[in-house]
Amino acid sequence: MMLSRRNALYLALLVAVTPRLVFAQAGFPSKPIRMVVPYPPGGQSDITARLISFKLSALLGQPIIIDNRGGANGAIGAAFLAKAPADGYTLGLVAASHVLNGALMPGLTFDPVKSFSGVAVVTRSPIVMVVPAALNVRTVGEFVTYARANKGRVSYGSAGVGSNIHVFGAWFNDLAGLDMVHVPSRGSGPAHIELMAGRTQLMFDTHGAVRPHIASGRLRLIATGAGRLLDQPDVLSVAESGFPAFNASSWGAIISPAGVPKDVMDKLNKAVNTILVDPSIRTKIEESGTEVGGGTSAEVDALLTADERRFSDLIRSQGITLN
Repeated sequence: MMLSRRNALYLALLVAVTPRLVFAQAGFPSKPIRMVVPYPPGGQSDITARLISFKLSALLGQPIIIDNRGGANGAIGAAFLAKAPADGYTLGLVAASHVLNGALMPGLTFDPVKSFSGVAVVTRSPIVMVVPAALNVRTVGEFVTYARANKGRVSYGSAGVGSNIHVFGAWFNDLAGLDMVHVPSRGSGPAHIELMAGRTQLMFDTHGAVRPHIASGRLRLIATGAGRLLDQPDVLSVAESGFPAFNASSWGAIISPAGVPKDVMDKLNKAVNTILVDPSIRTKIEESGTEVGGGTSAEVDALLTADERRFSDLIRSQGITLN
């Protein structure tokens, strides 16, 4: 049967608006949603939150308000989120460092794992091990040999005390039996400057953060924190280089206060996963050197639990604290 021009136009319009109608029906959401970013504006988490919220707002039919509440390694914003009503109208986009705060700051008013429920993993960021291009080492083994031969004169940089970059450096230092000195900076950018100038000799960071410096020839990539990189598959991981216990990666995830009704969480999870298959979103995420996330709410909860357990003992044994 042939469709009339009017019916064909109606069908096309119906198909175009159906996703929004499906997500906007059944009561939730009926008002704007707040997205807490527990870090300052301009960082990777903030950029990702704004990218996701634009599409999420269109899909859910309500504004998404970005609320930056930086400070204390993300603990200030996380404390605000933990106390918010468990109704789905206050969400947060956190990085992997979120789960470190329980061990870094004893006495927190919230539990980094139990006080929250996962909505969806948004990004997965490969961690890499880099050295100054002027340093004549090209493998993990060569770096270890160099560090042992220069005992007391080798340092590793980080984005600050208690950052996941700091923890990864301390972990490698411990596994390799080295005595490197930790040199914290106020963020990754300043730490990169110290490394490129040769004032520090090693740093772990996300691939996306250091990729421009690798491409310019100022830093050398010698290993990955876990697995292989899609664009440089010949680079070995630290685990493959003789330290099998080492497994460092980072991520960004949307979470909510614990106790949000399941039907609301399911709707939010479905909406985020719908956004993450959008080609325009995937392209922007991948262009930053980050991998696209996705998956179930339960997978976020499992990730928070596993990473908190994995790093708490290490943080305490290294005496790392923000208090």
